Amino acid sequence: MLNNAYLESQILTADSIGLVQILYQGSIQAVRDARRHLADKDIRARSAAISKAMSFLNELASSLDHSTGGEIATNLAQLYRYMQDRLLQANLHQADEPLVETLGLLTTLDQAWQTIGHNPESPADNASSSQEQSAIRSTTPWCDQIFEDAAVTHHATQSWSL
Repeated sequence: MLNNAYLESQILTADSIGLVQILYQGSIQAVRDARRHLADKDIRARSAAISKAMSFLNELASSLDHSTGGEIATNLAQLYRYMQDRLLQANLHQADEPLVETLGLLTTLDQAWQTIGHNPESPADNASSSQEQSAIRSTTPWCDQIFEDAAVTHHATQSWSL
């Protein structure tokens, strides 16, 4: 109960980037749970954890704006579909390797979003940083306000890559 209240509070107070990070963290935890349940041979719990991870990936995919996100949105959508396919294979074949692969991909994406959300650079004019802001904004159209607010004090970091 306390954990649910804490998560609800996190969601209600998170900015747009924070919401994406919550989705990644949820999917990572679900895949970790699936691996643990696979090792314990708990089929029902493994299937439930994989379904939960797939739900998080669906939510991430539905947040993409393909009309303005261009190639980045398309690539992320394909990556989310690929991870869902791997999760299905893990469940169908009771195999750990697809779970390990999916966990690695999710962790890499999560680290990129952690960098974006928590590693501001100096407010110097930088075309590369501006392009990255546009790319991020394109894949998450609901985060426009966070970039407008952040532009006053800093730019998004240059060090992330997908």
